[in-house]
Amino acid sequence: MTNLTTFQSIQAELKVNNQGECFCSVTGAAQLANVDDSVLIRSLKTSGDIIPSKLATMLINKGFKPSEIVETEIPDIALAVILVYYALHSACWTKQARNALIEFSFLGIRTTIQQTLGWKENG
Repeated sequence: MTNLTTFQSIQAELKVNNQGECFCSVTGAAQLANVDDSVLIRSLKTSGDIIPSKLATMLINKGFKPSEIVETEIPDIALAVILVYYALHSACWTKQARNALIEFSFLGIRTTIQQTLGWKENG
């Protein structure tokens, strides 16, 4: 499955604002990484724990608050971190996350979401 096809399959889970910033629901992120929603949510919610999950730590190190993004929408860069985790660092890495990460490294996640949603820059 190519990256555009993958994103088209979760189009309802994506959003782009007027500034071109892209967001994905937790459900969409879980589908991209080929993990159950509950597994992703549980991992994100550990950010307040004494020992947060490795994924939560990776997001915190990039300036995100995992327990907050799980309640709203996942910014595109946080989505990239999630894919990196499930492609390279998780004990239960997924081939789909790995393939998505490889494809997105060529095009960029933000650009791919913008193209999938038909977003065009104003002006």
